[in-house]
Amino acid sequence: METEQQQMHHRGVAAMLAATLLWATTFVMMKSAFQDVPVLWVIALRFLGAAILLAVVGAKRLRRLDKGTVIGGMKMGVLLFVAYLLQNLGLVTIAPGKNAFLLTGYTVITPFVAWGWDRKKPDAIHLLAAAVCFTGMGLASFHGDATIGQGEILTITSGLFYALHIVCSSRETRDRDVLLVSLVQMTTIAVISLVLAVCFAEFPTDAPPYTWWNIAYLSLVCTGVCFLLQTYGQKYTPAVEVSIILPFESVFGALFSVMLGEQIIAREVAGYTLMFLAALLSQVRPGKKEAKE
Repeated sequence: METEQQQMHHRGVAAMLAATLLWATTFVMMKSAFQDVPVLWVIALRFLGAAILLAVVGAKRLRRLDKGTVIGGMKMGVLLFVAYLLQNLGLVTIAPGKNAFLLTGYTVITPFVAWGWDRKKPDAIHLLAAAVCFTGMGLASFHGDATIGQGEILTITSGLFYALHIVCSSRETRDRDVLLVSLVQMTTIAVISLVLAVCFAEFPTDAPPYTWWNIAYLSLVCTGVCFLLQTYGQKYTPAVEVSIILPFESVFGALFSVMLGEQIIAREVAGYTLMFLAALLSQVRPGKKEAKE
């Protein structure tokens, strides 16, 4: 019979898998939404809805909001906004599956960003993972005439800002209420994107109803609910297991895209495989036991 600790562990893993699956659906849903709604408006509405959801969930904690939490959340919000903007602009011109896999590069880039930020030098495995990842990116990104498209460049660049966001988050969430920091982060993204959308993008008044349902799903489920699932899952799931689960977002994202008609060629499959293996390699430390909490 399972102990209570084992049951909580299984529930934690299930929560992480559920979040990963839901995140994987965002690539196709966003691609569909961009056909009717400008990128800036999609980001604005997505994070505005998520911020409202977290504000409702954490209403009793709002009194504990302090200056450090606000500043930290705003830093994270700016970095994540740039990452989302670049990724979504890239998604406009490339297939969802390719967008999903090219994003896995952030898992390999993160140790090198941490090196520049916190002076934590990458080890030999990180260097090997980087070599494997960039080889995979080359196979997946270059066209038949040995050129690389704007969508691929934007998506790969977004990975750098996702890496910066991860390193920044590890600092700014330390000894702080994660829900409150995330609330400030999502509010920051919503405000920045709303201001830019009003200035540079016309609000779509003729978008079909299913597009608004897509955006509502992205906002409430893929951002708000997934945050709650991730928070719960990471509480009861060892870090090594989390690092193995998260890269599957790209696999699930590509599968959903292929199921809906995306065509991929053998060269791209080889590239995706190398990027996925590099993501796992950069996160899992063979022979290193995790410290007991």
